[in-house]
Amino acid sequence: MRMTACLLIGAMVLRLSTAWKTIAEEITVEDMKKEKNPWGNPRLQFNWLTTWIYEGVYFAPMNVYTMDLSDFFEEFDYETRHEKDVLDFYIGTSRDGMNFDKNWIYARKPLAPRGPAGSFDKDGVFPPSQFVTHKDEHWIFYGAASERHYSIGRDMKIGLAKLRLKPQWKSGGDLSQLKGKTVKLRFTLHNAKLYSFSFQSERR
Repeated sequence: MRMTACLLIGAMVLRLSTAWKTIAEEITVEDMKKEKNPWGNPRLQFNWLTTWIYEGVYFAPMNVYTMDLSDFFEEFDYETRHEKDVLDFYIGTSRDGMNFDKNWIYARKPLAPRGPAGSFDKDGVFPPSQFVTHKDEHWIFYGAASERHYSIGRDMKIGLAKLRLKPQWKSGGDLSQLKGKTVKLRFTLHNAKLYSFSFQSERR
């Protein structure tokens, strides 16, 4: 029964193939540094990306591969933090689900950076398809590798990164002493626009 269902779905996809729109040109890395691997291919390439919609914005957890020779080898090195043949976890945003902001890639600033030398995630961080929102945090469960992508000795583990949703105030969150006073707020944004801002009391 399962095989029959798969065949039927495959036949439908083939029959409707002309209805699919290719958007590969919209989601290539297009690295501004134009770095190449030894074979002349672009150094940075998407291994995969997914999309996650939160508050009306498309977030794309991006798995970006930094190419080297890209051929399997038997060398194991679980101590050195390598910079080639590795995978990084970046984040991109979009309003239409097609055109993604990739400036974090160009700036070489991953959302969850690979770990230091000797760590379980020094050579690979693999993004999840979605984040888990728990109370005032996003929990990001990611795949981790302690060896390079094409090493046959690569082993995989699971890591957890947390991203807070609420800003942290030096006063510990208690703003009651500011009531009735004129205050100035400074917002520092990167590739973003501020649409609104408000203070809300926490419900106990």
